[in-house]
Amino acid sequence: MNKRLAGRLMSLLTLALILVADLIVSYSLIFTWYPSKFGSLGLSPLGLFIFLLYQLSVSLSVISHFKCMFTDPGKTPKYPVPGDIPLENVKYCADCEQWKPPRTHHCRTCKICYHKMDHHCPWVNNCIAVNNQKYFILFLFYISFASLLTLIIIGMTIYEYLCYEGSVRFDVMKCFFTVLVGFEAIIFLIFTGDFLREQLQLVLDNQTTVESYQDRYGIPHSVIKCLSEVLGKNSWMWLLPVSPSIDINYLEPCYSYEERMEMLGKSRKD
Repeated sequence: MNKRLAGRLMSLLTLALILVADLIVSYSLIFTWYPSKFGSLGLSPLGLFIFLLYQLSVSLSVISHFKCMFTDPGKTPKYPVPGDIPLENVKYCADCEQWKPPRTHHCRTCKICYHKMDHHCPWVNNCIAVNNQKYFILFLFYISFASLLTLIIIGMTIYEYLCYEGSVRFDVMKCFFTVLVGFEAIIFLIFTGDFLREQLQLVLDNQTTVESYQDRYGIPHSVIKCLSEVLGKNSWMWLLPVSPSIDINYLEPCYSYEERMEMLGKSRKD
């Protein structure tokens, strides 16, 4: 099967799993266990709070997924090589037939050079690089949060059932779907949570997944500086899936682990 076609199918599967889980949690759990004849949307105050919080996390995850899919990851511009770079240090991509900055890598699936390419993700059918890494991190964050919230809601409904047995009629199908969505939430939480941890560690090290395989790093920065280079300069917008205001430095060099540690040692002395 063509890689691009497989990527489209996997990205659609991801969205389908999210929306199906949302439907099950909303109608098999929240609306079943927290009803009210007088509350907004037919829910009790607690039920309404849980429902709105869950919908917010799901909505932000879906928006982040779409932004990650359809945002240009960061094609390397084909302008002439800056004159202050020695010719012997200039690298070219034979496939793209253009100059290749130090932190730029060629994606074999997309067949394009992307600056600060992290990896090609089939779940969003796109590369993750300088322009859409923020959306990818937010997607992982909100899916992890929604998965955790799903498990908390399931735990709350089990508690309600044990304490107030008979208040809600036992429904075999709803029970089956609850077990199904609980299993999905556990799987999603494990994988997205671990991937989120890895992504944040790479951001703080000013490194991409591709560079980690080569044991290469960007210029070491403070925590805030590293985060702002990916999530944007406005910290109050870090958790929103909006375009980050970042300054892309195509001339930023790569350093080995030893060179990086030497730079960190000098900065601490200064």
